[in-house]
Formats: sequence, C-alpha cells, structure tokens
Amino acid sequence: MKSAEGRPSRASIKKRGIPWLLIVGEVLLCLSTLRYIVSFVVEITYGWETGSGMAMSVLGMLFNITMALLTVDSVMGIASARPRSWRKVMRVSLVMVASNLLYRVANMMGADINYVMLNDEIMFPMVAATVVIMLLPSVREFYTAPLAEVPPLRRWLAYIFVWPLVPNGTYRFSDGKPEEGECTDGRSL
Repeated sequence: MKSAEGRPSRASIKKRGIPWLLIVGEVLLCLSTLRYIVSFVVEITYGWETGSGMAMSVLGMLFNITMALLTVDSVMGIASARPRSWRKVMRVSLVMVASNLLYRVANMMGADINYVMLNDEIMFPMVAATVVIMLLPSVREFYTAPLAEVPPLRRWLAYIFVWPLVPNGTYRFSDGKPEEGECTDGRSL
C-alpha cells in the first residue's frame, strides 16, 4: 500500500526481524552474565579463604552482582528495537571493557584483585565483539524507526554518552502534501 504520492506508508513496511548478528551479541552478553554469576559464587565460597580481606571480598561480590544485573537488564531489552536499548547495551559493554582493562593494569602493578575477573583473556574478546556487532549498519538500522534515515555512526557514538540520537527539530510530521520550496518527490528546490 502506497500513499497518493507514491511514498511507502507505515502499513506497507514489513515487520523487521532481528538481525542474526544481534542474536550473536545477545548470546555473548548472556555468557558474560554467566561469568559474573560464577565469579560471585566463587567469591562467596572461597573469597574469605584467600586472605584478601573481608572488605575486598565484599567489594568483589558487590561488583560481580552489580555487573550481572546490569548485563541482564541490557540483554532483556536488546530485541526491542528501541534506541535506548542499543545505548544501554553499548554502555554496559563499555563498562565491561573498561573493567577488564582496569583489572589488567592493576594486575600488572601487583594488586591482588582476582575476585573481579576470572579470565579476562576470554571476556575481553567477547565484549569487544558485542561492541563491534552493535556498531554494524544492519544493527543500527534495526534500532532506527521505520521510514527514518539511519543516523551516521558519529551520531550513534555521541548517543552512547549524552547527545540525542535525533536532535530536536530535525524531524517533522507531514500530511503528504509538498511544502513550499519542496518538489513532489521530497527534494528541496
């Protein structure tokens, strides 16, 4: 079904399915959640015996359970096709990458914080792959509204932190009639 001007209408747009790479990213995040839960269980059972102190054990447990909850929250919304869900997944992934890098640096400096990460050689590539998947054009298109242009990558990257994905005033509703200074095919004169 097309409108009178030949433009596609909302009714004619097919329901977009989830890109298969996004499902791969979802699985990788689920594995990350499992890793945080295992870290929590290991810390709660063996953390008291390692001699790292009660405060460090409690800190490790809090970190692992917080990261598990954040990861679960991001995985639950990943298939919603809402840009906020994309931003949440990217933020959680970047926090996981930063925590892995921080762990690596602290380990090289001689700090004994084994409660934070079990195996960062496996975790880092999984999370980095999730970040790459979320930046792919097909995935970004999935999170873009129907009949809207996909914003450029730099706008998506800015959206992770503070800037809006679609700035106010850059979109408008129309009744299908060309406005003054606009051709019938949507181009401006």
